[in-house]
Amino acid sequence: MAGAVLLGPTGAQADVGDGPGGLIINPTSGSTTAPSMGGYTIEHPCPADFRLAANIQVALEEEPPVPTGAQLSANLFGLTDDPPPPGQLDAFGIGGLAQLFRDTGLTSGDHMVALLCYNDEFVPFAAATTWIHVDLQGGTWNVIEGGGEDPEPVTTTTSLEAQPSTAQAGQPVTLTATVTGTGAAGSVEFLNGTASLGTDDVASGKATLTVASLPVGAHSLTAKFTPADPEDFTPSTSSEVTVTITESNGGGSGNQQLNVTVPPSEGDGELTLEVGGAPVDLEPVSGQELAFEGQLSEITVNDDRDQLAGWDLTGFTTDFSGDDGSFGGENLGWEPAVIEPNAANDVELGDPVAAGNPGIKETATLATADAGKGAGSCTLGGTLNLQVPAETPAGDYSATLTVTLLSK
Repeated sequence: MAGAVLLGPTGAQADVGDGPGGLIINPTSGSTTAPSMGGYTIEHPCPADFRLAANIQVALEEEPPVPTGAQLSANLFGLTDDPPPPGQLDAFGIGGLAQLFRDTGLTSGDHMVALLCYNDEFVPFAAATTWIHVDLQGGTWNVIEGGGEDPEPVTTTTSLEAQPSTAQAGQPVTLTATVTGTGAAGSVEFLNGTASLGTDDVASGKATLTVASLPVGAHSLTAKFTPADPEDFTPSTSSEVTVTITESNGGGSGNQQLNVTVPPSEGDGELTLEVGGAPVDLEPVSGQELAFEGQLSEITVNDDRDQLAGWDLTGFTTDFSGDDGSFGGENLGWEPAVIEPNAANDVELGDPVAAGNPGIKETATLATADAGKGAGSCTLGGTLNLQVPAETPAGDYSATLTVTLLSK
């Protein structure tokens, strides 16, 4: 409020439950990124000498209470002998409670929320209080005492994506489950029919699993979300996604940042692939907002078969995820390049793919060699281009780029 001096949280916080009580928040839990915490009801009026104005905010229980600047309600005026009327805790706007805590230097933990009433000298008095626990990393808050009715569990939905949806035996398939329901906490089990393929914890609404053991044939896969606390979120199961596995003479995958499958071909000699294992750091592009680029680690294809059947080198990315959120892999593109050509210089590069839907979230060609071509060793690379969505929270994010070499 205008003229008020808001002091930083310099003192020690009181024990949970201290304070006069009388401030009721309903619902009793929610997401730290939602634009509102819900409604409030106040049971105590402001004292007669503290009716210049009032607001609800996070405060330290001292004498007088210390406002932190994390204001949750609009300023209240026209105060009387009656408690202030019910209202909404939505004064913090875009970015939710998480952004408000970042702006005011507050951290995860237990915090007192108070109706602060001000006198003519802007000295505050805590007329009504409650306590909340805030988990910024988990993206949730909940009332410790003084809440209203227990809210219904948040309804979730789960969807499943398989990349690629058609693969040779031994080639890795990355399964990505997306769970809606802000702040959903729990795990996802990936199922082939009724058989479990494995589980992964949900982080920023995503869970992933890479499998390379699916047998030849068509498989109906689903993802089943189980909440950590069924009182907070409902379980949900995705629709079926079909993954088809075809015959191969063998293969395998490299367990690196760039995963690789190399199936051998007929005839003497081998078709092999070597992928640089160093992580690729994407750096900001000067003069372009939220644009980043980096260089692929070198990828070397060696074809010394006496029957040159040709080959295709393709790749795709998962979504980017981090502690503060996630964004889609469609925002990543690439421009393939030859680092060291083979002797005949007859390897053809794939077309550049711009960042933006679909980007290289869908499988794209890095390079190809037709039958009778591509003999010997060829080292490939390229530039990765990332355009981060404007609404993405600040933080560190990572994704996995899978590169696959297949004989034609």
